[in-house]
Amino acid sequence: MERSRWYNYLLGGGMIFLLYIISSWAIIPLVRELFNKNSKIFYFIGLNLTFIPLLLSIFLIYFIYHKFKPKKLITTQNKVLFYRIFTGFFLWFLIQLIIMIFTLVFFKESLKFNFNFNNFLIFLLLTLILTPIQTSTEEILFRGYIQEFVSTIIKIKFLPVVISAILFALPHLANPEVTDKTIFFFTYFAMGILLSYLTQKYKGLEYSLGIHFANNFFTIVFVNYPDTPLPSSPLFLLIKPVNPLQTLIETALCCLIVVIIIKIIEKKCYQFSKN
Repeated sequence: MERSRWYNYLLGGGMIFLLYIISSWAIIPLVRELFNKNSKIFYFIGLNLTFIPLLLSIFLIYFIYHKFKPKKLITTQNKVLFYRIFTGFFLWFLIQLIIMIFTLVFFKESLKFNFNFNNFLIFLLLTLILTPIQTSTEEILFRGYIQEFVSTIIKIKFLPVVISAILFALPHLANPEVTDKTIFFFTYFAMGILLSYLTQKYKGLEYSLGIHFANNFFTIVFVNYPDTPLPSSPLFLLIKPVNPLQTLIETALCCLIVVIIIKIIEKKCYQFSKN
C-alpha cells in the first residue's frame, strides 16, 4: 500500500535528508581530491558526483518507504511519455540556439570563440553522462517530491507550483554569477514556474526533465559565462558577466514561448489520438 499522505511525505523527506547526509560522507574524500586537482574537468566530475547520494536517497525512500512503483517517480499517468522528454529538450535547445545565433549576428562582440577540440569533446561526453543525473535529481526533488508533498496539504492548484518554484529559486541564489539577488531570484523563479506548471498541467516530470537537461547542456557545451557554477570548455564564452535584467527578460520570454508551443503540440497530439 502506497504511503502518500502529507505526513508520509514529511517523514520521508526527513529520511531522504538523513540518508543523503550519511551517504555523502562516503564520497567526500573522492570529491575533495577531484576539487584539489585544479582542473575544470575534475571539478566538473566532482561537482556532479555530489548529486548521486541525493538521487539514491530519493530512490530508496520512494520505493522502500512510500512503496511507489518505478514509473511513479516520473509520472502519475499509465506510462512515461518519452516523446515529452525529447520534445522539451529539443524545444528549449532550439530556442537557446536561436538566441546564440542572434547574438553572433548582432552582438558578436559579446561572445568569444573558445573551441578546443579535445576539451570540447571531453565536456560533451561528460555532460551527456553526468548532467542528466544532476538535472534529474533536481527535478525529482523539487517538481516530484516537494511539489507532490505541498499538493497533499494545499488543494489550491497554483500554490504548489508557486511554492515549488520559490524553493527551487532560493538555493540557486548561492551561484557565483548572482550579482543582484532580487532580479536573479525572479529569473530562477520564472524557470521554476515553467517546470512546475508543466509538471502539474501534464501530470508528470517528462517536459521538465527534458527542458532542464537542455538548459544545462547548452550552457556547458555551447555558451558558458564568467563565474559559472558549471565551469567547462564551451564553444563560446560570454566576455562580460551576465546581465541580471536581460537574463530575467530573456528567461521569462523563453518560458512563455515554450508554454504556448507545448500547448499547441499537446492539442495536436490529442486530436491525432482521437482520429
